[in-house]
Order: sequence, then structure tokens, then C-alpha cells
Amino acid sequence: MALLLLKYNAMQTFYLNYHKNSTLLFCMVSAPISIAGLTLAVLLNLPHTVSQYVFISIIIASFLLMIILLKWLINTKIIINAEISLNHKGLHFKLKKDTFFYQTKDFFSGWENVDNVEEIFCSKTGKYFYKIKFTNPNFIANFSAIGDDQYEADRFYTELTYYQETYSTSQPKLKTSALKNRFDAILYSLKE
Repeated sequence: MALLLLKYNAMQTFYLNYHKNSTLLFCMVSAPISIAGLTLAVLLNLPHTVSQYVFISIIIASFLLMIILLKWLINTKIIINAEISLNHKGLHFKLKKDTFFYQTKDFFSGWENVDNVEEIFCSKTGKYFYKIKFTNPNFIANFSAIGDDQYEADRFYTELTYYQETYSTSQPKLKTSALKNRFDAILYSLKE
């Protein structure tokens, strides 16, 4: 019993990667469009006497720049290390470094604002991602293992589903008792 009470009150802390799909998608669309526009502007302003080799070199350099920029943005500014803590009250995560893509660096949500928890296997990387949909504020957070530490991610998912299912099963009882109390109050007021 004491162990169960300790688990109920203790914060379980995990270190995982964090990202939002909307931010990742924005970056993967806007960065190539920006570089393509810049490349087009440079190419249109070149004199007509420029050789084809210079023309092709500029195009190849723009593709390389696009790839390097995307890899850098994704690996350093979009997918960020985070410290995630779970307990019976809710989920808290804190980003471990600053990035201009995420204004919220420290976030807490009670279990009542966690709408859905999902485990997704990525066949390309061979890793699992954990998607959490929040209702207030409305957004989806994705968490994954840092490097090859899948054990930490598996522990996180086990604890996450434990707390979310515990909240889900206890919540209908709370709603039923609240409705019963309201009904009893109405009946009491009618008697008077």
C-alpha cells in the first residue's frame, strides 16, 4: 500500500526528444520555398553570357544549402531535448534549450486536458514515437527516444498510459457523483 501511495505522489521524470508536427511541416515547406525563391532571383539576375557550368553550379549549391539548412533546423531547432515529468496530477515538460520555433518552454497539463495518447512506429527509423493530443490548449506533442535509448521511451509510455488510463477510469465516477449531487440539490430545493 505504501508503495502504491509513493507512486501516486511521486513525479516520474524522463528525458526524451520533443517536437510538434505542425512546426516540422512548416519548416519542411518554408525553408525549401525560401531557398528556391532566392536561387531563382539570383539566376534571373545573371547576365546572359554566363556559362552553363556556373548556372548548374548555382542550382547544385542551392540544393545542397537546402538539405544542410533543413537538417540543421530539424536537428537543432525543431526536435528538442525535453524533461518530462508525470504524476497523478498531470504531465509537465520543460524544453532543455531555447529555440525560436517554440514560445512555450515550460508546460503543464492536468490529465483532464489530455485527449489521446498514441504509440506510433516509424518504419523508416525503426523507432517509436509517442503522440499526445491536448485539448486546452489544443495541440499535439510528439516525444521520442534520445539517440538509441528506447528503454527510457518505453518506460515513459508505460507510465503515461498508466496515468492516463487511471484518470480515464476514475473520471466517469466523478461526473456521476457530481450529477447525483446536483440532482439531490434540486430535489431538496423542491421539498422546501
